[in-house]
Amino acid sequence: MQLYLVRHGETEWNKQYRYYGRTDIPLNDEGRRQAEKIGDLLKDISFDKIYSSPLLRAKQTEEMIAHRKNGMAHGERKIALELAEQDLGIFEGYTYQELQTHFPEQVKMWNEDFKKAPHGGEIFDDFYKRIFTFCEKELEIEGLQQRKQESRKQKQFLMVPKEREQEKVLIVSHLAVIRCLFTILLGMDEDAIWSFTVEQGAYSRIDIEDGYAIIRKINQSL
Repeated sequence: MQLYLVRHGETEWNKQYRYYGRTDIPLNDEGRRQAEKIGDLLKDISFDKIYSSPLLRAKQTEEMIAHRKNGMAHGERKIALELAEQDLGIFEGYTYQELQTHFPEQVKMWNEDFKKAPHGGEIFDDFYKRIFTFCEKELEIEGLQQRKQESRKQKQFLMVPKEREQEKVLIVSHLAVIRCLFTILLGMDEDAIWSFTVEQGAYSRIDIEDGYAIIRKINQSL
């Protein structure tokens, strides 16, 4: 199984460095250009399945990628609620400097433990769990839970159903979601999300092959 991971294109709030998760902001002109660029990079790939976050910026990106295919027919296109960005509660819409002014205690708490949620937001464990569920239920990847619980020497190889081994799957989502997908598929601790960046206007590819998650490309833009 080949998994192509794409972060949505730029929005005005990305440009202004504002925190947002569930606030539904559309792509700006640069974001649309980025989506078109990824569509050109992937136009020769016929995806068996395409999954998108339900948020507008991701759906717009997915639509622009799908529509730039080079005569290739795609399979099922599906909105996956599990791929929505983490809800940041009262932090939504503020820059970091503004948060320090308006919610200093909340910022201090979050800096000390990112797994706690800003007031009204989604705690990290719930966020991570729904992405883990997406990998198990929607992608049908087996072995993730056993690997999480066992030592590295005892870990079970990853598997997908025989009929899905050759699938090409596009996933269009968000920064934190894709960071979590990397750590889940590679069997890393949750804290490892900070070891990955996910650029806009690029794609990454992870293959489930011979029992392993193998990084083939990361932030590919050429």
